Amino acid sequence: MGRSFRALGQADLRLTGAADDGGTTEDTAHETLKHTLEATMTIQSGRPTPNTSLNTWPLPAGLRARLMREHGWTEAFAVQAETEYRRFVYLATLGRSVTPSPAVDEVWHTHLMFTRDYWGGFQALLPAPLHHEPGTDTPGDAARLREQYLDTLLLYERTFGEAAPADCWPRPALTEAQAQRPTPAAGLWGWVGAALLGFGGTLLTGTPLFLLLTALVFGLLAVLLGRQKGHVTPTATAGAGGLFFFMGADSAGTDTGSGGSDSGGSDGGSCGSSCGGGCGS
Repeated sequence: MGRSFRALGQADLRLTGAADDGGTTEDTAHETLKHTLEATMTIQSGRPTPNTSLNTWPLPAGLRARLMREHGWTEAFAVQAETEYRRFVYLATLGRSVTPSPAVDEVWHTHLMFTRDYWGGFQALLPAPLHHEPGTDTPGDAARLREQYLDTLLLYERTFGEAAPADCWPRPALTEAQAQRPTPAAGLWGWVGAALLGFGGTLLTGTPLFLLLTALVFGLLAVLLGRQKGHVTPTATAGAGGLFFFMGADSAGTDTGSGGSDSGGSDGGSCGSSCGGGCGS
């Protein structure tokens, strides 16, 4: 089940499934991220967030051992995941919708089990209590969470001056259906091939050539219109590659219905945060 949270006034953060700002993003910023998805940066372990108290707060002694035991993590990865968890918590105080990666989400879940620490001094470091409740899984929640995850990667880079490390923050991946989706170019070549076959047919059967040319013109127009809209026409041939989409949605913003599980999948997007105006630092 997908989860996310939202701020309700100055005193309380509540989990919901939607961003306060409707999940809108800057297209130019998204384009920039698309060209830097493979980038990985060295974490500045001495300064994981601008909040010194958050950086130095000792997490429960048994938290790291539990993460290593239950998820098979090495100690080095567990340490890095804890750092990224602190960074995520800091991002959640900036008044923007944020979504953790699967690894960060696991640290968060585990920390919640240590209730004395989580609801004790740790919450005192934050502008408002940070609650974790199930989302509603209503239609569109998965798409919004995937979009929030992409926004979180952008906010991360802007805030910390480096890209989120890909081993803790996996980049959005193609679903099987998207990987098999053909490109507009594939549709174009499909029409060209059909035209050549059709022309051969006119020579054998005597079919008027103008009928073939009319069909070819309409077919090419359909493919070109499909390219402008970010999808292909039904006549495109399969098996020639696929369009690159983010967070399981096509370029028109439709929901594919994937994601939203507790485990988070390979590209995050299972939890979200919408701090609103009451959680700023």
